[in-house]
Amino acid sequence: MKDQSYEKLLNINTTGEELWSEKIAHYHPYQATSYRALETLFKEYNIEESDYIVDFGCGKGRLNFYINYFFKSTVTGIEMDEKYYQDCLCNKENYLKKHKRSSSKIDFKCCFAQEYEIGILENKFYFFNPFSINIFRKIIDNILNSVYE
Repeated sequence: MKDQSYEKLLNINTTGEELWSEKIAHYHPYQATSYRALETLFKEYNIEESDYIVDFGCGKGRLNFYINYFFKSTVTGIEMDEKYYQDCLCNKENYLKKHKRSSSKIDFKCCFAQEYEIGILENKFYFFNPFSINIFRKIIDNILNSVYE
């Protein structure tokens, strides 16, 4: 299926790309995971309706809507950029116009990924190169600490 077909099916707008900026060294620019890559990933990686997925650096929320639509899973997108967070909320509003059953299973948080507190039910995590290795390490520590707790 073509990107435009997915965007129409999900009733969202997640296209576009951002250029690299030297001003923000630890955070990478917006670049959505391609739908083709998502198709390939989910042929190999199993997602269940009972899963709680966190997408770190979710951008405009493409992965969240894709997973919710095809797998009915609960998804939380973490985005530090206020503009992209607002895009997520707009996309959520549009998505729910066509897919009302999902309103309680999609959430977005505007915060730094390394400050996000892992929920007790959250069991799968997605990263698409959104930030530096230093931030990635802090998030992995948070995930491991949540397992111990």
